[in-house]
Amino acid sequence: MDLQKSDGTILVVEDDLSNRLYIRTVLEEIGFVVLEATNGGEAIRLAEKHLESIALIICDVILPDTIGTLVVKRLTALKLELKVLFISGLTDVSTHGVNATKTNHLQKPFSPEELVQKVQDILDGPGKS
Repeated sequence: MDLQKSDGTILVVEDDLSNRLYIRTVLEEIGFVVLEATNGGEAIRLAEKHLESIALIICDVILPDTIGTLVVKRLTALKLELKVLFISGLTDVSTHGVNATKTNHLQKPFSPEELVQKVQDILDGPGKS
């Protein structure tokens, strides 16, 4: 895989261990530091500790204790310029507060190249989510 080297910290909020490991492996391979959370509460605690270093949050739409949009709302209240990528295996994420046409969204399953391209597009682009 021919991937552009990157740096920075990404918070991955994903309850499925295999998906979390997959995302972490892909992103660490190109130089990102990856923080991992399995639910919304853990994501908020991690973000509060590492807020200044987090450039992007990758958040599953459905989490065991909440929905991803609520986690992102809380985190962007702490750091307004935080960029966001929602991930989901759902075909219709709008029922969970994610507008797939106006929000950065990646449908599971995705390839390493799709993940890296989306992350780089978001980090290189203007604004949040």
